[in-house]
Amino acid sequence: MKNFNFALLYFAILFVASGSTNVLNAQSTCPTAVPLTLDMNCGGDPFGGGANSGDPTGNDDTDGNVCNSSYSNGDDYIFTYTATSDDALQLDLYAENTWTGIMVTEGCPTTGTCFASATSSSSDESLTTPPMTPGTTYYIHISTWPSPQSSGQFCLDASLIDLTNEVTVACGTPVNETLCYGNNNLIGYIYTSGDGTPLTITFNAGGIESCCDDVLIFDGNSPSGIELYSDNNGGDMTGVTVTANSGVMYVTVDSDGSVSCASGSGCCPDPLDWTVTCDAVTGPTCDDGIQNGDEEGIDCGGSNCDPCVAAPTCDDGIQNGDEEGVDCGGSNCAPCSVVCVEPVAAATVTSYCGPGVFMVMVNLGDLGSANAVSISNDGGQPTLQNVFFPRRYFVGPFSVGDVVNITIADQNDPSCSIVLEGLAADCNMGLAGAGNLSGVSAQTDISVFPNPTSGAVNVNLGSIFGQKANIRIMNAVGQLIEERQIDAVENVTERFDLSNQQAGMYFIHVDVAGGESHVERVILGTARP
Repeated sequence: MKNFNFALLYFAILFVASGSTNVLNAQSTCPTAVPLTLDMNCGGDPFGGGANSGDPTGNDDTDGNVCNSSYSNGDDYIFTYTATSDDALQLDLYAENTWTGIMVTEGCPTTGTCFASATSSSSDESLTTPPMTPGTTYYIHISTWPSPQSSGQFCLDASLIDLTNEVTVACGTPVNETLCYGNNNLIGYIYTSGDGTPLTITFNAGGIESCCDDVLIFDGNSPSGIELYSDNNGGDMTGVTVTANSGVMYVTVDSDGSVSCASGSGCCPDPLDWTVTCDAVTGPTCDDGIQNGDEEGIDCGGSNCDPCVAAPTCDDGIQNGDEEGVDCGGSNCAPCSVVCVEPVAAATVTSYCGPGVFMVMVNLGDLGSANAVSISNDGGQPTLQNVFFPRRYFVGPFSVGDVVNITIADQNDPSCSIVLEGLAADCNMGLAGAGNLSGVSAQTDISVFPNPTSGAVNVNLGSIFGQKANIRIMNAVGQLIEERQIDAVENVTERFDLSNQQAGMYFIHVDVAGGESHVERVILGTARP
């Protein structure tokens, strides 16, 4: 008996038993991208077993796609395709999880040029690219908004659409076309009305496989338009009539891998035969989005429609067109100037005469016209950035004997600011200062900033300077993320890095020696668009 390779048999059994549909093995970077196969066998199912199947879970290697950086922050799977024609690429993704994205780039995903993309909160995405350039290599990047982190198991259908058949239809001159379609054929025709009036397609003759092939007609120049027809009329298209009101019509014939006119099948030996016409509209229609009749613009002017809105004139002293103010803003004029409303704030000085320092409590009452302000000083202490909320903020410590000025400024317009001047300690009086100080005593106050944050968060401890404190950061389910024990607070702020945590709500607990406790809430991450 011939020798039998049991090791090879064991490997084969192990491979089959694994049951993995990740047939391409997580290619998650530009250099390791896997070739895309033109294949349409997913059947609308992420586990459909098509040629372009995979699961990127655990492979977060390519962030910052030039098409959409947000939807490329999850786990990644990258295909590559080099065009051999000027066809468009039709991509249909079926994924296990939601918040998916398909991003197609010329060149690597993070350094090339965005070619086309489709992203949404759905698990499935459909994308038709513009016509490709022969010889150009494209990268198809599948990822997610990083919650969930991965698309999970996916299957990607990929096919080509021929967009070379582009015809302008002159009104009064019908255009005729015949097509003997073949197997696995997805051919596209774009018809454009010469004067923008509606187009009508009428099928004169022709058969099509009734079970598996369809004629698809869209109002617009691609399958992303409004679907007007998706059927086969029982195998005989004779007499079917469809109208595209936009004046642009996209027609395709979608067939499977068997039975067609070109293959000589008995169902459909006669080519499809259709005629496209446009008929000039005799009068204006003021609500169809088309300039017709005697309209002076789209749905405006002429004998029946409302007058057209005049284009903005940026020097006539009148707010017209789409101007946002008088002769400013809108599509043509210079931006309108922003009126500065200064922040409102006061300050209180707290002296610590033993160590020879003092703190300044800035009581920010209103941000004015700013969305965010900075609180800076001329005493050598760090500037508080991204201050979004009116409340108390502590700055310092400063040396007793120094006179400090604190500036609160709009971060987008530093000239829109106020200055709290002449702040100094008086160890004979405990509380002292100059300028616009408040007359209240110092209060224990803890604050966090920026909030929301993308990672870094500062805890302002100026009100408990010199005291013993314990800081704990907990997530929304009560798990301890980080803890820091401080024997004597010496810094105004303690900085924490939450960039490696999941987006969500966190709670910062500050326990001060003597039993006083504070809890502040901070939001990590930004909302989905």
